[in-house]
Amino acid sequence: MTTSAQSNQPPLDCLPFVLDDRTFALPLPMVERVTRMVAVIPLPGAPAVVRGIIDLAGDFVPVVDPRVRFGMPFVRILPYQQLVILRTSRRRMAMQVDGTGEVFTWTGEAPRSGAEPPWPGLELVAGVAHLGEGVVMLHDPDRFFLPDEETALDQALETALVQGHAQGQDSPA
Repeated sequence: MTTSAQSNQPPLDCLPFVLDDRTFALPLPMVERVTRMVAVIPLPGAPAVVRGIIDLAGDFVPVVDPRVRFGMPFVRILPYQQLVILRTSRRRMAMQVDGTGEVFTWTGEAPRSGAEPPWPGLELVAGVAHLGEGVVMLHDPDRFFLPDEETALDQALETALVQGHAQGQDSPA
């Protein structure tokens, strides 16, 4: 499946994901895998966009909620949701989503510079295209965290790991 917009970017394989009634996509090269929702451990001191952490084979990975970034209503973690495990240029992270779709080839357009986003968080969108009868927005995970959030997350993870080791635990819980 390909998008139907005229392209000003090279084609890119993407994984669509859904939040409520909005469809977004992630660059497939950044996606490690999609998994069912698991228990998320709270991470004190983390930015509001971080729901907590999960343990992926000994690697403590932050779980992020893109709804917060996009100004959408809070939704508690539910069993039907999925986690998209991503590797950005700075870190590995898991994104809480309502569901994912079939991989497609992105041939959409980059957003017009200077345009005012219609809702919060759209500055994180790397492009927009038509997919079927709807619109899909290409999300850039490298732009997910603001600089102060990156710092706060790094500090929260470090604190949790140090406290976990001091208590003789393998987990920061």
